[in-house]
Amino acid sequence: TVALVQKSGGSFALVASVAQPGRVFVGQEGLASIRKVGDRWQDEGSLPGITDQIRSLFEDHNGALWLGSRGTGVLRLRFPAASPDGGIGAAKIERFGPGDGLPSMSSNGVTGIDGELRFATTAGIYRFVEGSRRFEPDPRFAGLFAEPRAITGVTEVPGKGLWLATENTTSELKQSGLAARQA
Repeated sequence: TVALVQKSGGSFALVASVAQPGRVFVGQEGLASIRKVGDRWQDEGSLPGITDQIRSLFEDHNGALWLGSRGTGVLRLRFPAASPDGGIGAAKIERFGPGDGLPSMSSNGVTGIDGELRFATTAGIYRFVEGSRRFEPDPRFAGLFAEPRAITGVTEVPGKGLWLATENTTSELKQSGLAARQA
């Protein structure tokens, strides 16, 4: 049996947690969670404090959950130790925006490239530097385009490269293409 996390507007993203086995996070107008208990799925409802439209999700190697939003920057959630009943507990929520190096509050997607957290932004692919708590362009993608490009979608093809959906920020021309790996 599957419990459905229902909310008007639908769901945009799912991620199965590695840090919290049996739990799936659901990005929607807010963030919901479902958890497998025995052979059934339990609707844990929406997490308090998050009303943003969550379009993408990524769990990093430390178990933190990163949320890409439509118009409110990037969020990072850190969860306390699991409660004895397996419940999710309250999360520490951090919010990031242009003051932290993101080029814009809107259209920030979280994704994994080579298993590492990256961000599809209105100015290309960015990374987060924990030591400085700043976002910066990923140098591996510098010079990929002759003109400024917003990255609107990233799909990794293992061993080959990345399919990128892009938009020229000047002409608004939308294109997709494979960014092939180079030696």
